[in-house]
Amino acid sequence: MILYHFSNGKYSKLIPSVGAKRKLGKEKIIEKKVTFLTTNPNMFFEDFGGGNFYKYRYILKLDKDDPYLHADDKFNNMLEKYNKTFGSKSGTFKWFFYDNPLDYVSMSEWNEKLCKFN
Repeated sequence: MILYHFSNGKYSKLIPSVGAKRKLGKEKIIEKKVTFLTTNPNMFFEDFGGGNFYKYRYILKLDKDDPYLHADDKFNNMLEKYNKTFGSKSGTFKWFFYDNPLDYVSMSEWNEKLCKFN
């Protein structure tokens, strides 16, 4: 499974850094630092001249059954309902969180002149 992480920091390894309270399944609640991941390869401003939210994009390959990978079901369900109601030009993407350090396959930097990741 190909996933993406976006950041303004340049890292040799992705270390969980965002403190979050997340539900895993129906019962289990964790309060751990996590790394947010998405199936969305682009996080740019659609209406502001092609600028980008973040400077770096990290590409990761993970097994969908990785025990540290968790779908952000609450957020994903909200996005799905929003897209059904209002539609979306960019399609529906899924969000995940990962609660362990990660190695990435590649990292690219946003190019302001070309309005894309190198």
